[in-house]
Amino acid sequence: MKIIRIFAIVLIGFLWSCNEKVIEPDAIPMTVDQMLETPGYTWVNEVLVTYQPDTAIFNQIVDLIDTNRHKFVIFARASCSCPGEKKTFAQAIKILQDLNFPESKYEIYAMSARTNNNPYSNIVKLNQLPEVVIFKNEVPIYYMNDTLDQTIKFEKIYPITAEQLILEALKK
Repeated sequence: MKIIRIFAIVLIGFLWSCNEKVIEPDAIPMTVDQMLETPGYTWVNEVLVTYQPDTAIFNQIVDLIDTNRHKFVIFARASCSCPGEKKTFAQAIKILQDLNFPESKYEIYAMSARTNNNPYSNIVKLNQLPEVVIFKNEVPIYYMNDTLDQTIKFEKIYPITAEQLILEALKK
């Protein structure tokens, strides 16, 4: 009988603990400068210094980008380094800087998981981190890393550059 009581107490305790929900932190807004000073993002500076967008594609972007209609939202996760296709968000930042695109028209959020609450949770579905979502007239129209992953998955020409992805999005 004593063993049954102990087992019941342990079982109740176990079941009670399983009902607790894990609370994920909210996405943290960052500026580029804050990102460069944050551990796990310091590699971004190397990309900002060394990445050179293709001039012909960059010039096409200049003709299509509209600060009144377009916005970029960057969702990033800290890491020591990223494989090539995951550097796209840093390359997008470099392109935006080279365009003199107003910082008020692109937002960066540090996240630990794609399910973290963020200001766009109700209209943006993140399949992965990092991700760059391009908006047109406040509506998300393009997910750069999702598109890149699909390109690789279906064995299209790789590497696709960040400027090619941005140009494709701006044509929509």
